[in-house]
Amino acid sequence: MSGPWSIPSRAIRSRSSWIRRTTSGCRSKAPGVAEKLVGVFTERRSEAGLIKLDAGASYVARGKGVYVVTRGAGAVGSERLRPLTTLYLGPGETAAVTAREETELLHFGLPNLAGLRAPVRAAASAEAAE
Repeated sequence: MSGPWSIPSRAIRSRSSWIRRTTSGCRSKAPGVAEKLVGVFTERRSEAGLIKLDAGASYVARGKGVYVVTRGAGAVGSERLRPLTTLYLGPGETAAVTAREETELLHFGLPNLAGLRAPVRAAASAEAAE
């Protein structure tokens, strides 16, 4: 596979994670937590990012967004986290994620659609067939 969506072969062969190897652009939010913003798309702020938690570290996830556990294990409150666990947080919601082992999350920030209106279209007339 080639093109903009292909995964570099070194990423497939390597046992270490991409976020650990790529330190530029990572910022520390709290001890044991690193966050990397991959991109912000459109004026409505759709975004994507990566979060890495060391074992025992905690991260406060904030809505409006979806978080997917890509590696590791932990908990949100009494609920267990494992790979492919998904969290949806609505606007203003938060969730404390605690890592039991080194854990990585993929974050999709959902766009702010406040004030967006669909165009009003004229209603189509309908007649019953006889």
